[in-house]
Amino acid sequence: MNGSKNIKKWRINWDGLDATLEIIWLLLLIILPTFFLPFIFSPFQTEKIFIFILFLCLLYGIWLFKIFFKPKPLLPSPDNRQKNRRPIQDLAPGILLIFFLFLSSYFSDNFSLSFEGSFLRSMGLFFWLLCFLFFVFLYFNLKTKKQVERINWAIVISTFLVSAYGILQFFNISGSFIFSTDQMAGRVYSTIGQPNFLASWLLLTLPFVVWQFFHAKTIRINFIQKIFCVLTLLFSLFTLWTTQSRGGIIGIIMGSLFFSFLFCWRTNKKIFYTLLIFLGIVAILLLVSHYAHLLPARFEIDNLKTAAELRFFIWDKAWALIQDRPFLGYGPDMQFFPMMTQYSPIMGVLESIRVVYLDRAHNIALDQLLFGGVFGFLSFLYLLGSAFWRGLKAIKIDTEKYYFFLICLMTGAVSYLASLQFSFFEIVDLAYLWAYLAILYKWKKLAD
Repeated sequence: MNGSKNIKKWRINWDGLDATLEIIWLLLLIILPTFFLPFIFSPFQTEKIFIFILFLCLLYGIWLFKIFFKPKPLLPSPDNRQKNRRPIQDLAPGILLIFFLFLSSYFSDNFSLSFEGSFLRSMGLFFWLLCFLFFVFLYFNLKTKKQVERINWAIVISTFLVSAYGILQFFNISGSFIFSTDQMAGRVYSTIGQPNFLASWLLLTLPFVVWQFFHAKTIRINFIQKIFCVLTLLFSLFTLWTTQSRGGIIGIIMGSLFFSFLFCWRTNKKIFYTLLIFLGIVAILLLVSHYAHLLPARFEIDNLKTAAELRFFIWDKAWALIQDRPFLGYGPDMQFFPMMTQYSPIMGVLESIRVVYLDRAHNIALDQLLFGGVFGFLSFLYLLGSAFWRGLKAIKIDTEKYYFFLICLMTGAVSYLASLQFSFFEIVDLAYLWAYLAILYKWKKLAD
């Protein structure tokens, strides 16, 4: 009798656990880009992986507890399979990518290093597995579009914090936790650790701030929240400019074109004239900035020409290595070793001038081919393409409130991927990208 009473006394509040899970994943999205340790601060912060692992362990610990002990099953029942597609069909692209990356890692020259990743970059197979686990968790635990709106708020908050720190850094406000821009030639890098990485991450998050601001009425935010959104938008745009990232500017242009195309396609407006007006505005702004000497030195013609020559030099070397191992590549985070075989004295001069190192191809397509081969590259395209196809179908039929959100989400991904044609993946932005993909894959099944 006492045993049964104790069992009743310790009844678990399953709804409370669901709320706890949501709080944890929202905190993860806020803390991951903002957290750093001053005494080990570096452009490739390994402490962020510690945070990622810690939060994933908490999420999976609680979720697995629910799966094994909650009376009602979490996973879709056989009766719902006729209404909704089976989860395995949505997870297949991600599983395929991880499978080919595993093969690339297994057949690499050093499986242990390829699995764990280098100390500075930390982009081995292990981190790709972490991102996929995050994707799987969100896929099975996102239930409503209200949850996605709260994810949007978490992203807006993290954008504000990172941008505000960047502004403090730009104005050289001293303090024990404020790092000078001197080591990056005056370019802001905030809590992300490197200007180009910061620009790419801001491209991912900026469209969410735009959606939060322009849909203030439909999502019922108060005056203070509106002011917060305006400040976040202004702060993030200013911080993006202070990164002086050329890839970031290209990302903005490509993202704006993509946004214009999708918006006109959804609202049946004339796309040609919209794009023409946009390109005209961009051309005028660039010409005025050039002749008024408003552009940083990095955007001067001579510097752009030198940067382009360096990129083409690196891409040529990377392409030659891809042809040697075309199918499975060299393994995740193993580009350094084959790229070093292409090292020449001229690279030493270029590195000292441009601070660009020959351990990556500095182009996401070439990098994917280098460490994953053709199979890894095609499976990654399949993962992205399937997500975008789902997003496009949802945009065509969704309500005004949510189709605009999907356009903003996909615009962020396109802007980010466009900027990576001159850079490569980093811890924070890759984790965010997998979260975006989870939302797109699950969107059709989310309740209003």
